[in-house]
Amino acid sequence: RRGGDVVLAVSDITRPIPYSEFLPPLLRKIESSGVSRGDITILIATGMHRTCTPDEHLYMFGEEIVSQYRIVNHDANGDLAVLEGTSFYGNPVSV
Repeated sequence: RRGGDVVLAVSDITRPIPYSEFLPPLLRKIESSGVSRGDITILIATGMHRTCTPDEHLYMFGEEIVSQYRIVNHDANGDLAVLEGTSFYGNPVSV
């Protein structure tokens, strides 16, 4: 494995996904491949929804994950990178 950060993109609180059940084994597998815990970020892909609260993080992921991993809410209104050039129609492209 090459060095660098690992980002796991997950859905927000509006999607009923049992992260507390399947993320712990996945995170253990990632760490066993040589990724340090400090290099792992869980990115909540909020889309145009509001950010998740700390209590919702606990509900979604459980105490084990919340206390041991970096969790970040994506901000679709502010966390965008503008690409060079334009779209086919001449519009700027942000991702």
